[in-house]
This record gives sequence, C-alpha cells and structure tokens, in this order.
Amino acid sequence: MRCVFYGMALAVLLFLSISNSYANETVTIGPTYPIAESDLLQELKSHLAQQSKNLNAFQAQPLDRPSPVPGLSPALISRTWDIPWPERSAVNLSFSRQLIFWNGDDKKEQAWVEAHRASWDHPVLILVQGSVSDVSSLLNTKIYFDQNGMLTRRFGVQHTPTVIDISHGKITGEEATP
Repeated sequence: MRCVFYGMALAVLLFLSISNSYANETVTIGPTYPIAESDLLQELKSHLAQQSKNLNAFQAQPLDRPSPVPGLSPALISRTWDIPWPERSAVNLSFSRQLIFWNGDDKKEQAWVEAHRASWDHPVLILVQGSVSDVSSLLNTKIYFDQNGMLTRRFGVQHTPTVIDISHGKITGEEATP
C-alpha cells in the first residue's frame, strides 16, 4: 500500500517538473484588437431605460380625453336619413338599440342627452369629444368614445348630437339641434 502511495507521489512530482521545464512565454502572432461586441448587460440596461421613457411618455398622454373626432360640428338644423346596410351582414339588426353621438364638452348637448336619455330603449352613449370619466361619473353610466371617427364615418354622422336608431331591421340617423 505504501509502495503505491510513494509511486503515485513520485509520478506527480515527475510530471510537475517536466511541465515546468516546457513552459515558456508565448509570443503574439499578428495584431490583436479590442472586443467589438458591446456588453450585453449594458445593452439590456439601455434598452430597459428606453422602454421606461416610452412608457412614461405614454402614461403622460391623456387616456381619459382622446383626440376629438375631426370634421364634426354642432347641428344647426335637424336632419334624418336612412343608412343602407348589407342584407347578409354579420350585424344583427333584429334588436332595438340607439347609438348617441355627442360632444361631452358642449353643455347644451350634455343637457339634451340627459333630457332625452329616458326616452331611448337601449342607448349607447358615444362621445366624439370630451372626458370619458367626467361624463361617465356625471351620468352614472358606461360611456364609449369613437376613436379615430370609425363609427361616425360608417354611419355618415356630420353633426352632433346624432341618434343612430337600429330597430326592426332598419338603421336611421337623426341629427338634432340641442
């Protein structure tokens, strides 16, 4: 057993003495350049900082008061029109519903909506300008906003307030003077 131990110790010493005798300083062959890649951690930190700035800018944008729908003005005269709708449309026209488009910043229109709200079957109040949360808390109901004027263009709304009446398979529009 001792022989094996001494034999292994001798082999280790012999190996170490041989490996040290062959160690010499290496010479650089060709030019060396600094590392071109940026530090991954620094890249992640800068990306995170940029995303944080973007989020802060987005949060600063008024979500409660979207941009008003362009091209709409208060109604000066009353007007009624029929809105054509394809017969094979995916929209169900068998129910009764009124879409009310109005300017939440105009006090006359606001009073008009409050006065007529009880006479509508199932009104959906849609702002084209104004603060959604202010009007919602004032009327104590859910308020929608026609962002980018998608609905006003589809139904041909030019002035506010306007009632789009969907009933008995027919769609009609009515602009009213408040």
